[in-house]
Amino acid sequence: MKVCYFDESGTGEEPVAVVTGVVVDAQRMHVTKEHWSELLDVLSGLCGRKLDELHTKDFYAGNSPFKKMDGPTRAKYISEIISWFCERKHDFVYSAVHKAEYEKSRAAGKLHAELSTPWIAGAFHCVLALQRAHQCEKKTRGHTLLIFDNKGHDEGPLTNLVVNPPQWSNTYYGRGNRDAALSHMVDAPYFADSKQVPMIQVADFLAYFLRRYVEIAENLVPPKYEEEEPRIRSGSGRYPSGALGSTTFTRQRDDAKLQRCSMHTVRSHCAALRANQTLHRTAARRGRIVRVMTCARAGAELRICLAAEINRYAAQTRRWVCMKQSSI
Repeated sequence: MKVCYFDESGTGEEPVAVVTGVVVDAQRMHVTKEHWSELLDVLSGLCGRKLDELHTKDFYAGNSPFKKMDGPTRAKYISEIISWFCERKHDFVYSAVHKAEYEKSRAAGKLHAELSTPWIAGAFHCVLALQRAHQCEKKTRGHTLLIFDNKGHDEGPLTNLVVNPPQWSNTYYGRGNRDAALSHMVDAPYFADSKQVPMIQVADFLAYFLRRYVEIAENLVPPKYEEEEPRIRSGSGRYPSGALGSTTFTRQRDDAKLQRCSMHTVRSHCAALRANQTLHRTAARRGRIVRVMTCARAGAELRICLAAEINRYAAQTRRWVCMKQSSI
């Protein structure tokens, strides 16, 4: 069974809202959680205070509690977190909503009433993408539990969409006449506090940089500093654009199925696809960065023996500690 942890970025005044889900296998997630806990401990030492969670927006900008960390140090950790996530080989799914286009479509009556906010539109589109990607998995391997951040959202409308999906959503994933709707989604979605669920913090990290990539690539906002745009576009710097490729996904689509779903202001690229799809890799200056092109899987899962998994965990712990020592 799989678990998908969701968070979002850009639900305030930003021009783009991004919902991102990190897909983990239930048998592998414990190592990722332990690594993230070690990272928080190291960052707590650098900040001089205990960190219960990592808010990427504050971390990137150097706001409290990260004022003691200079820009190069934060950039170094951002690069390491990206490389670490790629090495963990977790899949992820995301949807980006151009808010102005969304509002135009709503005003023109092109969106179904159920998609009442950009967040609901993006979140439900991610759910549909997961269903389409996982329905080919054998037995229960593709069954997915959905866990969202519980802050600032009306949980009822999205829960109803997942539990009682409307007829128009069937065309997105090609539901058969004998198939149950959203058959690979386990139960209703759950909502949790990100302080208590570290994987939601990982989703927040990806969502923030995805949003920055979209906003700059689409010329919706100016870069915050001179080097930000070339770093994001080149994919060789310290930002997730190196992992995500250069695909833009906020313009309207002519895809017939998406139009029937009335979600043509949203585009999504799901990295959780069949094992026989190609993994695109590229070399970056600082370690290996996985380039996930359109709908490419972030690697076929390998059966790793317990000893190898223990060694990987020990190596990751040394990585955070060594970085802390070099930052002092």
